[in-house]
Amino acid sequence: MCGIFAAYHYRSRLRVSRHSVAQSTELLRHRGPDGFGYHLDAHLGLGHARLAIIDREAGNQPIFSEDKTCVAVVNGEIYNFKELQKILYSRGHVLASQSDSEVIVHLWEEFGTDCLNYLHGDFAFALYDSDKQVLFAARDPLGVKPLFMTETLDGLVLASEEKALLAYPGVSREVDRLAVQDYFLAGLVAAPRTFFSQIKSLSPGHFLLCAESSLQVTQYWNIPFRDTASNEEIRKAIQEAVEQRMQSEVPVGAGLSGGIDSGTIAAFGTSYLKAKDAQRLSTFSLRYESNTAHFKAKPNLAIGNMLSDDAEFSLSLADHLHTEHHELTLEVEAIFETLDRIIWHRDRPLHTFTEYGHYHLARFAKNFVTVLLSGEGGDEVFSGYYYWLWRRTESNTRFYPWMWRPSNKIAEFENAVSVYDLFANLLKPEFSVYSEVQARQQAEFDAQIAQPATDDFINKLGYLFVKLHMPEFLAIEDRLGLAAGVEIRVPFADPRVIAMVAGLPSSRKIGPHGEKLLLQQLTQKLLPDEIRLRKKSAFPIPLNLDSFYCEVEKILSQTHLGLHQFIDKQRLGRFLERHRTKSTTATRHVLFRLYTFERWLTLSSL
Repeated sequence: MCGIFAAYHYRSRLRVSRHSVAQSTELLRHRGPDGFGYHLDAHLGLGHARLAIIDREAGNQPIFSEDKTCVAVVNGEIYNFKELQKILYSRGHVLASQSDSEVIVHLWEEFGTDCLNYLHGDFAFALYDSDKQVLFAARDPLGVKPLFMTETLDGLVLASEEKALLAYPGVSREVDRLAVQDYFLAGLVAAPRTFFSQIKSLSPGHFLLCAESSLQVTQYWNIPFRDTASNEEIRKAIQEAVEQRMQSEVPVGAGLSGGIDSGTIAAFGTSYLKAKDAQRLSTFSLRYESNTAHFKAKPNLAIGNMLSDDAEFSLSLADHLHTEHHELTLEVEAIFETLDRIIWHRDRPLHTFTEYGHYHLARFAKNFVTVLLSGEGGDEVFSGYYYWLWRRTESNTRFYPWMWRPSNKIAEFENAVSVYDLFANLLKPEFSVYSEVQARQQAEFDAQIAQPATDDFINKLGYLFVKLHMPEFLAIEDRLGLAAGVEIRVPFADPRVIAMVAGLPSSRKIGPHGEKLLLQQLTQKLLPDEIRLRKKSAFPIPLNLDSFYCEVEKILSQTHLGLHQFIDKQRLGRFLERHRTKSTTATRHVLFRLYTFERWLTLSSL
């Protein structure tokens, strides 16, 4: 994992400033603390911050072709690089290192943009060809690695994180009003949109070509829909995805939540190390002591989507797999300081409190490993969100399933049952009318749901989960892992796994009670039944947050807040009063988003 930066003044042809490139790359230091590299050539500038994983001695970047006409900066890993090296050697190429990233410049020389068809990995890169006078950049099929871009009067600027772009001369900090609406009402902002109107995310599975006076963005990968894969083929594909992601010259571990997704990844990782007679797999889990006490006292009382205490299941699975297990017991000390750090790393307000746990678990794991395998994506790939997907049909689904919408016009806050209801009343009237938010979001849904080449409606929704929902959570893994200097790898976000599963009849994936039937079948000999058949329980958040929300209420009651440009001040006051007398899960979600949005505005100097 690394941080990359590129500035290409193809419009003005003005020289790129070394100081500006270095200043932006410095803001990516947390992504690559092991070294920095730069390349400047007239109106081009590249920067690279390296986290050394493979060929730690000779794999520094930028990387060049033999004649130095092609130069690239790369973030991520190419898992089939050894096979690609053989192809390149057979075609007469001379490689200067054993780095997986170096194959990209030589593949470009051989195949142009078709080189992407040869790459199997998680990557984002920017490559400049001085002979062709073209900048070529791409992002992996599922968007495991980020890449953002903005256009200035001089030309195109690219970076792994928005903060590096905002530090570059001529880049606007204007807030994207549509993104703000999507954040408050839908909970996620999908690529290419970001919170900044002049900054776009290169969408997963896309590349760009920038030459002379033109900039073109092209999709090179989309989810295929075929229904021929057997259970054994899928199981083997997941196993290979795990084993490929264990390639590393630094220690590798795995997160363990006590559920089937992380359990599957850890089980395959354990088997891989055992076959190599290597040391045991290091695994990591999170426990909130107050939550454990709650579930022990009231074992049948669920909290939201938290149905049970993950900690006991994690310990049980670690014992079953014989892993070297490490458990972090966490509470909410210094919570406001921590949230500020997370918001700064995320370059956006937070979605839920789960990011607090992700951040601390990554910091804890860094004491033992540099690469961490994650079960993220299992729910999107294997239709695991039963509370959103079970019994869904085309006739009863007119919008994104993860987004609650009001069914009728309601009086202010009265009968409001969802986050959408509450925010629909909090947004300033002129702000809501500005883009006719519901009509816009409905039109976007209609356009997205028409894209997948399948008649199975659940699979259409699955397409939306993989294309729109999963990248948001992959971004959490990327940002908060790198905040701790840990590369998080996600085997379920493997294009070959998704290609095998996406088109299978949904009846093969979802059981009669909404369970992940296919994944349960695939792991029958791999995991104990208490893990394999366990009902989905959400990633834990601390339950003892009363003092936090009391403080948040005080902060949001202040006279002058940045969010007042979007949220009606008087209505916010009435909402806070209502929350004090009638606190619900929905009102707490609203408070959390309002608070982190306000802090994001402040930390971003907006």
